[in-house]
Amino acid sequence: MPQTSYPPLSSEIIDYQRIAPIAMREGLEGPPVLEFMHGSHHLIRSAVRWCYLLRYHRPQQFGNRLLMKGRRSMARLRQSGVSVHEGEQTPAIRDDLAGLQSMSRHKQSGRQTSDSAQNANRVAGDRYRFLNLEAVLPDPIDWRLEKHPHLCHLWRFHLHYHEFLLDLATHSPNMPSDCGMFRCWEIAKRWIGTNQLSDVRVVDDAWHPFCISRRLPVWITLFCTSPPPPEDRDLILRSMAAQALYLEQHLERDLGGNHLLENAKALALCGAFFEGEEAEQWLSKADVILRYELDCQILPHGEHFERSPMYHAQMLEAVLDVREAVKRVRPALAQRCSNAAEKMADFLSVIVHPDGDIPLLADSCLGETAACESLIAHANESHQTSPLKQQHKTGARKIGDYWTWRDEADYLLFDRGPVGANDLPAHAHGDLLNLEASLNGHRVIVDSGVFSYGDDAMRRYSRSTAAHNVLQIDDCDQCDMWSKFRMGYRGWPGHLTSGTRDGIDWAHASHNAYRRLGVPRIDRWVICRQAGGWFVVDQAHGTKRHTLTNRLHLHADVIAVQESESTVRLIVNSDEYILASLTPGNLRITEGWFCPEFGKRIPAPVVEWSTNAALPAVSGWSLTKFGSEIQAEMESTDNGTILLNGIDAVANETWCLELLDSTVNCRQLVDS
Repeated sequence: MPQTSYPPLSSEIIDYQRIAPIAMREGLEGPPVLEFMHGSHHLIRSAVRWCYLLRYHRPQQFGNRLLMKGRRSMARLRQSGVSVHEGEQTPAIRDDLAGLQSMSRHKQSGRQTSDSAQNANRVAGDRYRFLNLEAVLPDPIDWRLEKHPHLCHLWRFHLHYHEFLLDLATHSPNMPSDCGMFRCWEIAKRWIGTNQLSDVRVVDDAWHPFCISRRLPVWITLFCTSPPPPEDRDLILRSMAAQALYLEQHLERDLGGNHLLENAKALALCGAFFEGEEAEQWLSKADVILRYELDCQILPHGEHFERSPMYHAQMLEAVLDVREAVKRVRPALAQRCSNAAEKMADFLSVIVHPDGDIPLLADSCLGETAACESLIAHANESHQTSPLKQQHKTGARKIGDYWTWRDEADYLLFDRGPVGANDLPAHAHGDLLNLEASLNGHRVIVDSGVFSYGDDAMRRYSRSTAAHNVLQIDDCDQCDMWSKFRMGYRGWPGHLTSGTRDGIDWAHASHNAYRRLGVPRIDRWVICRQAGGWFVVDQAHGTKRHTLTNRLHLHADVIAVQESESTVRLIVNSDEYILASLTPGNLRITEGWFCPEFGKRIPAPVVEWSTNAALPAVSGWSLTKFGSEIQAEMESTDNGTILLNGIDAVANETWCLELLDSTVNCRQLVDS
């Protein structure tokens, strides 16, 4: 693995290595003093982290967590739910399932792909692949994975989601009769038989509320596609009703976020599927949750508040599923979901790369969502022209906390948003003022992605500031990322400003993540010339000397060749570009990890610039097409203004841009 230094955490306000010699001069023994100090240091760090936890999390979250743990403990002690699961009466289903059938058709149409067909063939051969790890699980399936201890908890969750059954069902017409729908229902029936609530182990995965929330929509989709054999029908319906009842009693209000939306979706689908008093109760509860949560979780510009494009796309699909499912039974809820989906789809259409897929901001991976174009089209069924194609036009656009620039297949995304939701930072990274870019349709500057959710070195690497395309100070992280999903100290971004003048589009934002180090503000300007050339300028404010490190993580397919002390040639497919540093410093090519999917890590080039300088100090780079003869240089004036001077020899043009505070002024633009 590439070597990444993990800096002191934000709470490490005492330099114990410096203080130790002083203690020893006072006549104290060295090792015991150090041991005591490091122990105290650990206590201080833990206390500070818990202070931040209490500061940013809502009191209801702690209350709901205690309530959830209490209920699950009681379930283990009482082995509760067995009588519900084995209820004598089979619940009735509605006569009109048109909405759910429409949802099922959409889900299966999205799986008419070669990857889905391959997965169906794997499952037919008892091979299950999640998170890029494959295991052979012959019948009867080892749902506890006792013979596969190397597989993580998240892998087991995916197994219990049963979403692999959708691939099997979609491609069943092309498979032997015992490998298609028949096998789907056999797996479901055997799951019921081996995951009784009388077994206390099932509470951790098989009957975990999130697993239930992902599994029930799958079973409903299967039922609408091809109902189970008559002899299995009652058993499966009773189990579905029991799972819905258990879910209703164990909603993940302690976590909230995407988990609670998935809970509400499952309840809504069960309410639209079953008939009777309990079904109406599930519908009503889902309606109440979604009415509140959609307002809270979907930001005014349409982004999901956890600020992960992957979870945003997943939540868009969840909202669309509810819209389809409840059209006949809760038209007002369906309309609310439709309104939310249109906003969410508009946001998604703005941020996708030219390849049609999501940027890997925060906890995001490829291959974990439905195709973006399919989601966007489904959300905008009334539009005749594809909204995705409408967005892929030349020019700059600001949406919420993001600024994007496109010129045909060239694309740049500047993220000014906070690292995540205040009270739910589980999927946040230390990536303030991050950016991604594609050139001629190919990803070039990338976020490092996420490899796993384990509490390990790769998780720490993925969340660290060093794994992102930002300016880092003194090798310290912008935020205190700890455990798998926790965050203590955090920085805050300033306002996003942007403008266009004389063929130049620009955006500016700042953050204060390093104020604890005596660096009160970091500015970043992103500048795109419509005639060619991208420029990024960072300025660190302060007074003392600090180490500045600027990184650009490149896609694993990009070839980077250092041409001089200040330039790197990038070979992208058959195209070549020049990446040039605009400020003195140490420029080199190192290696990092690119994690485009869960469980997949690829060594990839990282262009790294560093220096040790007295603040205020500036760092900048330019990216131009090889042979374009665009040159730029940068200088700082006494009043703090940054001057970016450029020459375009082909266009016979020179320009001088003044960067001051949050603006970009064009001092001159003349022909040479």
